[in-house]
Amino acid sequence: MRTEAYSCFRCIPHGWWQNATVHGGTHSNKIRTVTSTHIRALLLIRSHSLAHSRKVPTISTIERNACPERIHIAHKEFIFRSFSTSGTVQQRHEDGREQNYNGSEVTAISIVDNAASTLRRILPNGISFMVAYGSGVLKQANIPMNVHRSPPMIDFLLATEDPIKWHETNMKKNPSHYSGIARALGSRRIVQLSQAAAGIYFNTHVDLECGKVKYGVASTHDFKTDLREWNRLYIAGRLHKPVKLIVSDAPEIVRAYDDNLRAAISTAILMLPQTFTETELFMAIASISYTGDPRMIVGENRHKVDNIVKGQFSAFQSLYRSQYERCCLEVLVTEENSFGIPEQQLRYNPALIRHDPQEHLIRCVPQQLRSHMLSSPDTNLLLADFADASDVTRSRVRNIVQLAIKDVVSTVSARQTMLGIVSAGFSKTLRYAAAKGGKWLDGLRQDQP
Repeated sequence: MRTEAYSCFRCIPHGWWQNATVHGGTHSNKIRTVTSTHIRALLLIRSHSLAHSRKVPTISTIERNACPERIHIAHKEFIFRSFSTSGTVQQRHEDGREQNYNGSEVTAISIVDNAASTLRRILPNGISFMVAYGSGVLKQANIPMNVHRSPPMIDFLLATEDPIKWHETNMKKNPSHYSGIARALGSRRIVQLSQAAAGIYFNTHVDLECGKVKYGVASTHDFKTDLREWNRLYIAGRLHKPVKLIVSDAPEIVRAYDDNLRAAISTAILMLPQTFTETELFMAIASISYTGDPRMIVGENRHKVDNIVKGQFSAFQSLYRSQYERCCLEVLVTEENSFGIPEQQLRYNPALIRHDPQEHLIRCVPQQLRSHMLSSPDTNLLLADFADASDVTRSRVRNIVQLAIKDVVSTVSARQTMLGIVSAGFSKTLRYAAAKGGKWLDGLRQDQP
């Protein structure tokens, strides 16, 4: 059978090329350039074709290699133009071993890298820090595998020294990224509006070849300040969870990012019992940025925190374990958790430091949150000997901390939601609201047995 090219996949990042051989019927042809996404594409083709009793390509070997940008399939009836990133991809090696790829991991490997590369190419220069985050980047547990649902939008956070100048340039280069309201207001006004909210301005539902993206732009100063002081707890909250680092040319943000992780652990300790598991720790950390967020009432999956931690548990361990010693966390025992991953049982032990052990914990809490906490006259008394505090005392401390977080998050989130109407425009806002409504319904379905 003659080999012809029938599919060219555009969402292929440089540096992630892989090579595979496929076999169809009695002949074999070389497929050059298969990423993990294409592995999934081939398997979906195979699944569809088996249902129609046709001969299909099968994957026999996969190895990392440099290849061109096309995939050749020797069966013209298997033209493949779109695919879903949900589900699991199974790779069978020649020696019989099998390896599974979660669909969202495929997304992280291929589409996210390509989207980031495209953004860096089309956006103005001057990006000092950039991360990808959210459900479009890292998997979440219990997300319905609906092939008819569009893949999640890929979210990015960007930092630049002068956001006014940056937006002015970007409006000329990429006017379609901005709503008509934003273009009419101009770069100076939209940055001023963002300062009244979360300090970051988002362009959402931006169409790239590999899907839709949303990117938020903040000044390097605001980025760093929120990570260190939690004055808005918006950028900081998103970076409490595992993210994909794209650009890190701002050493002050990199240092602040490390401080943010330490602060997240210290704040979580104040909301936990005397001993706790890593699952409980990560749940407390992941919940910080959602405490007081009005979207959690209607507009988000009520199980979002649980889904994030379970879906990204190993990534949380990699992110936070290096901070345990600095935060006076003592490992008691290691056991397998409910979803089959070894985790540590921990306790806060201030005796691990030599100076000011009683004040160590509160000093690690960021300034904005600490100010809200200390406004309660009981805080200092309750934090005395916190490591050995009773359950009643810990419950009172937890309430103080949660109220302090809520005071910061609720105001900023409400203002950022209003700014979203300006940044997205009415049509995109309705689409965004519909997508959030779908996530809320997913939470209701998850409640059902």
